[in-house]
Amino acid sequence: DVLSKVLADPNGAFVKTILKNKNLQIPNAQYIWAGYQTMRHHGLISFNGIMLNPSDNPSGRALEFYETVTKKALPAVEKDKSLESEQKRKLLLQSIKDARAWDTESAENLLSLLSYYWTYAPKDYFLSYDENLMKVEKKDLTPYLETYIYKRNPVIKVFVNPQIYEQTKKEFDDAGFVQITAENAFWWSNK
Repeated sequence: DVLSKVLADPNGAFVKTILKNKNLQIPNAQYIWAGYQTMRHHGLISFNGIMLNPSDNPSGRALEFYETVTKKALPAVEKDKSLESEQKRKLLLQSIKDARAWDTESAENLLSLLSYYWTYAPKDYFLSYDENLMKVEKKDLTPYLETYIYKRNPVIKVFVNPQIYEQTKKEFDDAGFVQITAENAFWWSNK
């Protein structure tokens, strides 16, 4: 959650670094987001951007987005000295706690949140969330990125209009992309 909050900062190192890459044709910070979904035994961490001119080398720009995120934007976050400030740390953690309080404001929201965590995480995750949140420091960032981002093989997905895909199919094929269809979308249906 802390990393997601850091990456969401429109004035932070992550967003600014991505926006510097003009080849990506991402107009502003509102077109960039990142996050993860808590899961009991695994998870999905995603980095997303919406690019203008989708018919302009979409496969190449998708790969360049991945390279920009992993080789420039995330390292820029790791080097960001402002994250070492105790004042910024407290503000960041408090904003996460405030959002969590907002999420539990009504009985309906609380039950929904409890149902989610009961399904996707061990009970200790929910019960000790605030206590563990307050322990997070900038020094925890690099080991997390090393373990869950830099040492993992990515799945790069590109959503594109079917007409544009047909026009650029050879580029996607040459770059090693595979079109996901109803026939190949599920691992259990592969023969």
